[in-house]
Parts: sequence; C-alpha cells; structure tokens
Amino acid sequence: MKGTRNIIVGVGVVAVASLSGMSTSALAYKAGDVIFRVGSATVDPNPGSGYLYANGAQQPIGDDLVDVNSNTQMGISVTYMATPNFGFELLAATPFNHDLSAKNGLAALGQDPSVNWDGDIGETTHLPPTLTLQWYPFADSSFQPYIGGGINFTWFYDEKLSSSFKDSLGSSDSQFSLSNSFGLAGIIGADILFGNFLVNVSAMYADINTEAVIKGTGLGDLVVDVDVNPWVYRVNLGYSF
Repeated sequence: MKGTRNIIVGVGVVAVASLSGMSTSALAYKAGDVIFRVGSATVDPNPGSGYLYANGAQQPIGDDLVDVNSNTQMGISVTYMATPNFGFELLAATPFNHDLSAKNGLAALGQDPSVNWDGDIGETTHLPPTLTLQWYPFADSSFQPYIGGGINFTWFYDEKLSSSFKDSLGSSDSQFSLSNSFGLAGIIGADILFGNFLVNVSAMYADINTEAVIKGTGLGDLVVDVDVNPWVYRVNLGYSF
C-alpha cells in the first residue's frame, strides 16, 4: 500500500507543476460530458470484528478476531457531468479476492491442540459497485479536483474455508458465508486534463459491514459481525467526450 500512496502523491506533484504551463478554458468539463477512467484499484481494508458467538450462546467467545488483507484489481468508472461542477460516477472493478486470517487469540478455539493451524481462515471474493455524486469546484481549469459521497453495495461470494481451519474446528464439512452489504461511501480525487485525455488519482472510503456465519463446526454455528471499511486507492488514465 505504501507504493500506491507514493504514486498518488507523485501524480499530485506533477499536477501542480503542470498547471503553470497549460491553458485552462479549453480543457474544463461541461454539462453532458462523459468521463471514462480505467486503471488500478487497491482495496485496503481496515478490519474490525465484533463479538464471536458460538451455537446461539448469549455470551461471546471474544472480539476483533479476524484480519483481512488488501488486494489490487482493475477499476473502471464512468462519470456523467450533470453540470460543469457536479457529476455522477459509477465505479466498478474486476472481482477482489481477500484472504482472511486469525488474530487476537482465535487460534485458541481449536478443538484439537495437536492440529497445526497456521491462522489461515479462508478467503472470499467480492464486487463493490459504488455510485457517488461529485463536486468539481474549478469549473474552468485543466486541473480538476473533486470530492463526493454516495452509496456502496458489496456482493460477497465464493467464500471458502481453509482445510487447516476446518481441522482446527473439528469438522471438514463446515460451510462459510458472508452477507452482502449496503453502506455509505466518500471520495476525493483529481484529474489532470490533456485535451480529452486525463490522468486521475483518487481515494475512496467505503462503509462495508458483513455478518460472517460458519455452520457445522465442532463448536456449533459461529457468527460474527465484521467491519471491512476499506480505503480504495485508484490510479487511472481516462478520456472525456
């Protein structure tokens, strides 16, 4: 993630340097423009999980037990400029895949101390389409920063448990599922315009919350709420028309 953030900072420096040598009026957005952006999108979760409950028990086993790694895929977005200052962006991407691992003593749940469990819980795939309304304050400039907010829908699918985690819980037939999520999203970014072409960087925060359920373990059914709440960093090339 440090490398992605450095790229974003670097492109921002280039943007500032470019302003002094570029005309502005011919490069501004106008009502009716469509902006297409494509590039890398890195989902960097800030995971936190609630209390883990086993088999319907009222007392939890523990909390903040799950970690989620980051993943980079191809991001694609289309923005429609309703006015020179306001646009609607729909963000999509190729599917993200995240590894889930244990932290804060989750390994102690293992039913058989002789089982060598490496802390790998499993993995999941998701698609996070996001719609935002964005404000572009510079109506007449080749440098187009923007800020906005909207709604995110995250579809989780293809959830899998690792064989070592299943063994640690005393069952090879455990089933794993994650509920889909609706949440708010906020974004900040900037375009540098070169005629109809552009370079873009952005950072988006998404409120993603899911309920994880593991059925058929030696401890009964396990249920835990997981806050994924990632930052999504993008570096793009684009075209407006």
